[in-house]
Parts: sequence; C-alpha cells; structure tokens
Amino acid sequence: MTNVTSRQFTLVTFYTPGSFMPNESTKEVPGLDTEQIAAMAPKNAYSFIVQEFIEKTTTVDGEDLKKTEAAGQAHRYYIGGKLYTVDELKAEFTDDSKSTLISNMEGNDWPKVILCRTGNWQPL
Repeated sequence: MTNVTSRQFTLVTFYTPGSFMPNESTKEVPGLDTEQIAAMAPKNAYSFIVQEFIEKTTTVDGEDLKKTEAAGQAHRYYIGGKLYTVDELKAEFTDDSKSTLISNMEGNDWPKVILCRTGNWQPL
C-alpha cells in the first residue's frame, strides 16, 4: 500500500559575525512574520534568511521515503543598521578609513552597503 503525506514549514537562518565567515544557525519557525522572527534573533545576529519548504513523505510497504523542496524564494532581512551609497560614504568618512569599502563597492557594482547593528558591513 502507498500513502503520501505532506507538510509545509518555514526555516530561518540567523547570521552572526564570525572570524572569517559568518556563523549560521537554522531553526524552524511558526510562520513568515519577520518582526516576530527578528524579535527571536540572537542578540549578535545582524541578518536572517527566511524560506518555506514542503516535505513530502511517501510510505511504500511500511517504508517512509522523504523529499524536501523549497517552496518559493528565500528572502534576506537585516536587523537594524544603516544604509550607505558610495557618495554617502565618501561624504561621511572623509579620512580614507572606508577607502577599501568604497573601492569594493565601486569595483563590484554594489549600489548600497549596510553598516549592521553588530558593526560589520554587508553589501546589498
């Protein structure tokens, strides 16, 4: 006998500063309410990605076969922070302290960066 069941669920991945790469922690959340998700974020998290998934379980002769697939686009959200364009960086930081960041923005065609609540910079 074959039986197919499915469930939809939402995962959030929180990003915190790491030594070389960001640290990530993922958990299931009850829905897509980004304000609720931001409130449950670790204090040192600067962003999170939310994505919905569908898990289908097919039971064939008592054996469960599971398949999980994404249901739609993943979306990144930043918690607090301040956005900057290249021109805004040049105007605010006149001491060349952000020359590498400005060079990276110009070289990579990043229209904006964000100074995260944790003090790190991320491209948008």
